[in-house]
Amino acid sequence: MIHMLIIAALAGAPSKPLPVSDASWSSIKATGGAELGKAFIDAGEWYLPTGINFSGVKPGATTLSSGLTCTSIKASHNSSTIYVTAATTAGLGQAVCPTAKIGKIKTGTYSVVYRGPKEPDQLLGQVTLGD
Repeated sequence: MIHMLIIAALAGAPSKPLPVSDASWSSIKATGGAELGKAFIDAGEWYLPTGINFSGVKPGATTLSSGLTCTSIKASHNSSTIYVTAATTAGLGQAVCPTAKIGKIKTGTYSVVYRGPKEPDQLLGQVTLGD
């Protein structure tokens, strides 16, 4: 009877949202790194698959089942570089990061850089937007 009361109390308890934080490059590298996909345009805005996956099942991963969920990829850019950052939280959810929305940007070739907290920027490669 006491067990049922405890379970009922926990089921009705309000839950706090888990904190979301920017992932470090070292955590991405440990779970398999990033692999840029082909950029595409939809409704006048550019998108870029980053291949960031926190499951640890990618080749080269040193951490399996990191317990991190990728909530989003933040993207910004200047005239020559696109910067991406993965936002993560702990718990259930997708380990695979969604496609980064770059937005409206001129066609051309850009360096793509991962920008994590308190670490140097990490060059992921180059991408050509447009022909």
